[in-house]
Amino acid sequence: MAVATDAEPDDRVVIVTPAGQEIAVVLPDSSKVWLWPNSRLEYTARFDARERTVSLSGEAYFDVTPMPGCPFIVHTEYLDTRVYGTEFVVRAFGRKDAEVLLVEGSVGVSADGSEPQVRLEAGQEATLTSDGFDVTEFDPYPLQQWRDGMFFFEDDELMNILIALGKWYGVSIVAYNDSALHRRVHFVADRNADLTPVIKDLNAILTDGHKIVYEDNQLSLF
Repeated sequence: MAVATDAEPDDRVVIVTPAGQEIAVVLPDSSKVWLWPNSRLEYTARFDARERTVSLSGEAYFDVTPMPGCPFIVHTEYLDTRVYGTEFVVRAFGRKDAEVLLVEGSVGVSADGSEPQVRLEAGQEATLTSDGFDVTEFDPYPLQQWRDGMFFFEDDELMNILIALGKWYGVSIVAYNDSALHRRVHFVADRNADLTPVIKDLNAILTDGHKIVYEDNQLSLF
């Protein structure tokens, strides 16, 4: 989805993604955004020559076009990210899980709109806490797989996989076996596929008697 070149400079563009859908957006400066489910992106049809600002609620993957002297800023309710030409993910569904994950390049992150409090390098993530930011290392490869349309979980707990599937497909999750939630598995699937074959593939690797059932818009773990 691209912005029309004859739009008025002050026109606002608002894009909203429902559960189970994502939209690839080309911004006025040719930067690319993968807007993931249950998210909202807002920006002006033409960027200011001094600053490029977008507003995000939810989660998105950004690939920003470098423009020296014209910073790119992602504003959310919980944190702001100042970009220096890079690829990164911003998650801002709520304050307690607001974070920035840097795939390539460098970004500065702040919690109050002031000068960046934390500067990240590739492979680092900043999670908002009550005292500022907690900076840790992470593997960018799974995020790149998500950008390219795949579910990708490397030695992850089954609970996290089910939560991700629930958010993506807009279904509820019920666990009748709590111990199975913490089982760690490697799982890869096409996010464009229907939920039924995805669950079939996930069940195929659960060889210890556990089973996931999908019916009535609900995933049940037995």
